[in-house]
Amino acid sequence: MYTPTLPTAALFTAATSLLSFSQSLPAAPKAEATPTASQPPSPPAFLLATTRGVGSSKVQGAPEAPAPYRVEAALPEHPIHRLITLRFEPGSGRLIYVHQPPSAKNTHLMRYDLQSRTVEKLLDIDEFIYGIEFHPEYAKNGYIYLGTNGPTSSPTPERRALVVRYTIPRTGTEPIDPKSASEVIQWPSNGHNGTALAFGSDGMLYITSGDGTADSDTHLAGQRLDHLLAKVLRLDVDHPEPGKPYAVPPDNPFLNRPGVRAETWAYGLRNPWRASWDPTLQRLWVGQNGQDRLEQIYLIQKGANYGWSVYEGSQPFYLNRPQGPDPVAPPTLEHQHHESRSLTGGAIYTGSVLPELRGAYVYGDYATGKIWAARHDGTQITWHQKIAESRLGLTDFITSPQGELWLANYQSNETGGVYRLAPNPPATPTEPFPKKLSETGLFESVESYNLVNALLPFSVIIPEWGDGALIRRHLGMPPEGGKIGFSARRGWDFPDKTVILQSFFLPDPVQQNAPARRMETRLLTRQKGEWAGYSYKWNREQTDAVLVEEEGAEALLEGGRVWRFPSRAECAACHNRSANYLLGLQTAQMNRTHDYGEGFSGNQLEVLSALGLFTNAGKAQNAPFVFTPALANQDKLADPWDASLALSERAESYLHATCSHCHVESGGGNSQMDLRTKTPPEKMKIFNEIPNHGTLGLSEDSRLVVPGDAAKSVLLARVARSNEGRMPPLGSASPDARAVRLLYEWITSLQKAPESPVPPAPK
Repeated sequence: MYTPTLPTAALFTAATSLLSFSQSLPAAPKAEATPTASQPPSPPAFLLATTRGVGSSKVQGAPEAPAPYRVEAALPEHPIHRLITLRFEPGSGRLIYVHQPPSAKNTHLMRYDLQSRTVEKLLDIDEFIYGIEFHPEYAKNGYIYLGTNGPTSSPTPERRALVVRYTIPRTGTEPIDPKSASEVIQWPSNGHNGTALAFGSDGMLYITSGDGTADSDTHLAGQRLDHLLAKVLRLDVDHPEPGKPYAVPPDNPFLNRPGVRAETWAYGLRNPWRASWDPTLQRLWVGQNGQDRLEQIYLIQKGANYGWSVYEGSQPFYLNRPQGPDPVAPPTLEHQHHESRSLTGGAIYTGSVLPELRGAYVYGDYATGKIWAARHDGTQITWHQKIAESRLGLTDFITSPQGELWLANYQSNETGGVYRLAPNPPATPTEPFPKKLSETGLFESVESYNLVNALLPFSVIIPEWGDGALIRRHLGMPPEGGKIGFSARRGWDFPDKTVILQSFFLPDPVQQNAPARRMETRLLTRQKGEWAGYSYKWNREQTDAVLVEEEGAEALLEGGRVWRFPSRAECAACHNRSANYLLGLQTAQMNRTHDYGEGFSGNQLEVLSALGLFTNAGKAQNAPFVFTPALANQDKLADPWDASLALSERAESYLHATCSHCHVESGGGNSQMDLRTKTPPEKMKIFNEIPNHGTLGLSEDSRLVVPGDAAKSVLLARVARSNEGRMPPLGSASPDARAVRLLYEWITSLQKAPESPVPPAPK
């Protein structure tokens, strides 16, 4: 069940009590020593086996059959970074799209000519553009409708969602005149804005709106009918009422109900992300971002109530809140968070290149890159299947004039932006993927936890918090050997068939001298250019571990604690593109001394360099990386638990290791923070910043971090939580009491900003 957020006093009483609560947890990993600049001897002979790779490895392929489709760059000659949405301009074949320039709060409306390969800026306004739709008679009137939120220069509480009609000049070469703007409709909104747009076959304009907040529907907008929030709206923009930019169609379901906004077509939505019209079923598809556990797809029914925030999809959320006057309708499709974290609504495929998908609704997930397809007969789903895996940050699905699917990717990369689906080539037969650790070829003896010599042990400066588990890590290079692409920041580059092994050992909570129990071993492996994570669950006898199913699993421990074995999607949520997929194998984490056994210790960077395993990523092919002693004193994180180091350095290093794989520009976290170490304070976007995802019951003047005032700092509140809304959201069931103490002391030590009037944060 969902646990309500704590009020301010209770929250920080709980946070303080964590400091003593930590004593009852299984012993946490000891603080690992930071590196020194000493010159250890050359690596001994027993480490040379690691350079030849793990010849015995059987970790190849994947447990499941490959998906039938893959993604490929559609416009490799025109990379688009931070792509929000796109549409084909009717009758021209040109592409009109919205992207967010680096460091900009607003977005730009652009046009790209696929024939001449020329690009032009159509519109630059102080708004964040989410949606694009063309009038059905665009060829005659040049009308383009934009769904926006802003002004971006205004304080967040003062922003509103807006649908505006502009006119694109008929010459086809001039930018849009901002004076051509004609407002259609607006409503107050500072989060979950909606503004997806679609013209139906009936000629009506359908518009989505969210609940207007950032967390838990704190304004209780979802079930109210007297405003425009949390709805699908339906307007007639071609036959407006006198003095208005639109008319309410006479067949709208709430037209004659007192106290109800007649524009309403359906209600009870949280954060609808993308809408598209189904020309066969004559209905609107809407994708929705859920909150705590579930993601939804809706084939919208006239007059339906979809339940938010009394329900989250099909499940109760806040049953004590007032429900609207209509019964709650279930979602058409629903995904648990173990397989999807942020659904992006899709489109109906009507093309010919992929005939098996004709007539299917295709949609995907922003966080994991997974893509699904479904068919609906007007009454029920008749077919539903995952059809592709990708590493894209999917923000939109559209169809070309020929009915082919084009995908928008928000993540920046060398081919950037626009992708399409293509059939996967037939899979090459390989040995079955190992279903037990004993079948991986990585162990001399699984029962005694004796790994093959070719696996290189390693450690990191800041280990992840795993509910007090001790963690052991090993790196296995491919059977044929290979090189590591070195880079100073983010994850390193590794060749295909690399295997990274991580095992979790839980100390006995009662008998401190008892052997730690093996709970889980995770494998992260690169196959055919993509990283994938797999979890193995150890048996009670500690003789072997079995591969966990794709959706993950849970185990009940002593005292009612739960151990979560992550799903494949949960692995991908953290091991994402913005971190280059690797959280530990990066310079800042690996720049430390490690005890390799047999009397040999050395700085890990120097050891890997001396073994000849490094090349300089991005430099001339095979250019060697040369370790210098000076590197041992730079490009490294501070041990957060070493009180002899500066408090700010320790806190910022903790945030880098724990949070920056998502909370970074273009990362998986959408709260705009940049928590990488060495980021200037003014660019971290946390100090006195209004939270985008609510205040967790803290006071209205709370901020992400309020210097000198931990009780008003939402960042600390999230780290201190053990229920929904905690950060980091994956990897543990309990908060790290040491981290709570560290961040509390750091925030308290910060110098308070000069007093200045600030607007209240959204509730």
